[in-house]
Amino acid sequence: MKNDHNITFRQKWKALLILTKFKVSIAVMLSAFAGYVLYSTHIEWELFAFSLGLLLIIAASSAINHIQERKYDRLMPRTANRPLPSGTLSLNEALLATLLLTLTGSVLLLFLFPVEVWLASLLAAFWYNGIYTPLKRKTSYAIIPGSMVGAIPPFIGYMAAGGFPFDRQVVVLAVFFFIGQIPHFWLLMKKYHVDYQKAGYPVINEKMNEQQINRMITTWMTAGIASALLVSLAVPFSRAASFIIMAYCLYFIFIIGKDLIRKTELQFGKNFLMLNMMYLLVMLIIIVDFTI
Repeated sequence: MKNDHNITFRQKWKALLILTKFKVSIAVMLSAFAGYVLYSTHIEWELFAFSLGLLLIIAASSAINHIQERKYDRLMPRTANRPLPSGTLSLNEALLATLLLTLTGSVLLLFLFPVEVWLASLLAAFWYNGIYTPLKRKTSYAIIPGSMVGAIPPFIGYMAAGGFPFDRQVVVLAVFFFIGQIPHFWLLMKKYHVDYQKAGYPVINEKMNEQQINRMITTWMTAGIASALLVSLAVPFSRAASFIIMAYCLYFIFIIGKDLIRKTELQFGKNFLMLNMMYLLVMLIIIVDFTI
């Protein structure tokens, strides 16, 4: 553990970004951003206020997750250098940051948008911290109900813009994000299962052999591709936008199919990148296609 007197302001600032899982929080915020423009079809100042408010709530939820898992993070080489187990941030500093982020984000959402938007953001945080995080300690299948966390942000953005949350296009988009969380996490678990076991987390490797795990992950990735194709049909894209999504999906199917035919090992790096790029592509296409 580091001596607090030797920690610079720059290290503290970097630790705060890690505490809030800044890159992941930005990605989640982008999915809500996409939900917003899906209904509004243009960029306005309220969109940026909404995005900032929601980003702060998401960042606070991520910080709570670090606080919840700090004892287990110390046991895994992959997470031992996170701000709390390494001592770069104290527990009190993490709690203060969480409180400030929650209050600031809540003020922005409550003063500028219907209360339902704020309540939905709290629901997403509760589902992540109150249901999914504890459930990970009990079952390796926690990601299935936990993936609701990824499905809620598009609804929040759509409602913030004035849309009805059960319109077909946003429901299809939310299903797309729900499915994508599952192979994303299981690819990580497949690669880092030894770390997870050191910290006492149940892992799918205890229930399935390598071939079964590969088959399961491939099935979920294929389901993710199918849901992306459904998005390209259910959302009123331009022809060019629909073509780009469909072309990427077909290429992804080709990559998966080639590996299956060759019976090659499921490669973490390639599949993880292809999966994440598919979700980023759909978000960016929605933002660009609906606002230009």
